[in-house]
Amino acid sequence: MTSSALGRSVPIIVVMGANVRNILWLFVPLLAGCASGHVVPAVELATDAMAQTDAPVQIVSIAANGDNLLATVTVKSNTDRPVMDFDISWSIFRPANCALGTPDPRLRRMGSGGTSARAEDRRPGETLPPGAMWGARALKPHEETDITSLRLSRDSLLKMAGEFNAKKVHVQVGVPYANYSPPPGTTTHIGPDWRDTAWERAGNIFDLEDAAARQACKE
Repeated sequence: MTSSALGRSVPIIVVMGANVRNILWLFVPLLAGCASGHVVPAVELATDAMAQTDAPVQIVSIAANGDNLLATVTVKSNTDRPVMDFDISWSIFRPANCALGTPDPRLRRMGSGGTSARAEDRRPGETLPPGAMWGARALKPHEETDITSLRLSRDSLLKMAGEFNAKKVHVQVGVPYANYSPPPGTTTHIGPDWRDTAWERAGNIFDLEDAAARQACKE
């Protein structure tokens, strides 16, 4: 698959692995370098769904579409109880030794995001007009379904890569909070019913070992 940039064919390689990772290599020309014919090195964008064995909702896979790296996020209930709602969050960082030019052994946080999500109440045979969203419902016990309401722009990550002098940008995606459907007749609910305390302790990074070591660039 190729993309055109300033009249040149630019390779974009997308690799889907068993570890639920999307890796995109993009050659991004700097405007200042175009006149001199120079092109900056490839920027690697890696999007990983984190393994959370004790979470009531787990992310199964992530699929990009166009500029949106989180166009379809497939989740699966890991509990016998209906889940009323849950959060999907992502942490963005430059791994160790992934700075352009001078190696930097530190993990550099670049940003984060997230939103509350619910199972989408799709109707068989119906399609949505552009910009519309499905209604919401509870996630059924052990159900697997797609969430299509999230957005993380590839272009915004490439811009951040330039701002943080990064040759690799890694995004961890996971579920930090979840609420079960309350019993019938319940009028007050104080949540969350489940929280990822390790994510909270690590400063909103789902897998600190993965972020600090396994994602590091080779010097």
